[in-house]
Amino acid sequence: MDEQQYYEKLMELLQHKLPAGWIVKEDEEDKYTLYISLSTEENNGFTLRFRDVFERIQKNENEADRFLDELLERVDVLIHSERGNERLHGHEDRIYPVLRHPSLLTKNPNNETLIHLEHTAESHVFYAYDLGKTYRLINQDLLDKEGWTSEKLHDVAMSNLRKLDYTPKVDKLGDNTFYFISHTDGYAASRVLLHELLEWMKKKIEGDMAIAIPHQDALIFADIRDKKGHAAFSQMTMDFTLRGDIPISSMPFLYEEGQLVPYLAIDVKPKSRFKYPILGNKKK
Repeated sequence: MDEQQYYEKLMELLQHKLPAGWIVKEDEEDKYTLYISLSTEENNGFTLRFRDVFERIQKNENEADRFLDELLERVDVLIHSERGNERLHGHEDRIYPVLRHPSLLTKNPNNETLIHLEHTAESHVFYAYDLGKTYRLINQDLLDKEGWTSEKLHDVAMSNLRKLDYTPKVDKLGDNTFYFISHTDGYAASRVLLHELLEWMKKKIEGDMAIAIPHQDALIFADIRDKKGHAAFSQMTMDFTLRGDIPISSMPFLYEEGQLVPYLAIDVKPKSRFKYPILGNKKK
C-alpha cells in the first residue's frame, strides 16, 4: 500500500472508532495533521499529528496495523481527556513543563488559550498533562476550573521535573566535549529549565558553554574550545532538529551570565558531515 492508501485506511478507522457526534477535519497546510472534535463544540477538540506513524510504516510496513492501532489508542486517550475527565488536583504528578517553538501559539487550531511562559526567542514553556501514551497541553479553561494560578502550575511542573534523572552521555570531537541528555520520557529538552543542571554543567565546562534544544527528546551541552567545535555544534543542532518528531530550535545557544543567547556558526550545511558516536556513529 502507498501512503495515500494508508491515509484513507486511517480515515476509515477513525470514522468507525470515534464516538457518536465526533468529527474529523483535515488540515489544509499539513497532510499529516487532523483536527478531531465534537460537531457541536468545534472549539473543544484536539489536534492529531501522525507524521511519525507514517514514517514508521514506511520503514517497517509489516508492522503497519500495529502502528495504526497505537495511533487509535492515542485518540481514545485524547477523547477521554476532552470529555473533561482529567483533574489537576490529585494528579499533580502528571504535570510537566515542555518546550515548544513560539509558533505553536499562532498554529493552535482550536484557538484555546494555552498557558505558557516566554523562555527564549526560539522557545516557550508550555505545560503538559501527562496521559501516559500522549499528553494534553494545559489551557486557561482547565486552570480556571481547578482554581489554580499559572504560578502554582509552574511550581508543580518544575517540582516534577526536578525528580527526573539528567545524567548525560559524553562524546568528544578534538578538544571539544559534548554532553547528551536524551531520555525518552518526553521531557529531555525541558531539563534546560533546571537552574541546578545549568550550574552543574557550568562547573564542568572550561571553554565556551553552548546549549542546544533541538527537539523534545534531546538536550545537548557543549564545552567548545575552538572554531571547529562551534561549527560542529551548529551542524549537530541542525541535524538533531531534523531528526525530532517535535522540533524546537535549530539554533544553538551560548550560556552567558545566566542567559541563553542564540548564535550560529557560518560553516553549516543542510546535510550532516559528522558521525556521532553517541548514536552508534550513524549520520542523521
